[in-house]
Amino acid sequence: MALPSSGTIKFSDINVELGRGGGDQMSLATAFNGGYIALNSGCSTAPSATDPDAISEWYSYDQCCQLSGTYTQDTTGALGDDCASYAGGTVTLYSNNCGSIGNGCNLYNGGTGACTGARNVYCFHDGGTYYCTNGSGTVTSTGGCST
Repeated sequence: MALPSSGTIKFSDINVELGRGGGDQMSLATAFNGGYIALNSGCSTAPSATDPDAISEWYSYDQCCQLSGTYTQDTTGALGDDCASYAGGTVTLYSNNCGSIGNGCNLYNGGTGACTGARNVYCFHDGGTYYCTNGSGTVTSTGGCST
């Protein structure tokens, strides 16, 4: 759910939008710089990069975490392996900049409006395609499963 476009915005509102506890201590600079979660560049206007940081820069910001789907997390395979041979547990993935997985998508645990943890350095598959992330949870490689 997006932050309001006018009126009062509280630090607790920003925390909740970023998938954090409403009472968590926070810094606007840390929030803007992705210290809590990568800010969503795909939904609405993000806070300004110009200092000093102001709470008013967060008007209408929407983390907009979107469901990407349910995939199998592959803990032993690698890009191009036979997906059926490397089946781990299923995991539901969300993205703050893509509706479906592909290169450049940032993947998270969590739910709509609350991307709670980046899926760092993992491979996932849907039975036909692998999607692997880097240390920031960004998909950096995709490829077909071998047969």
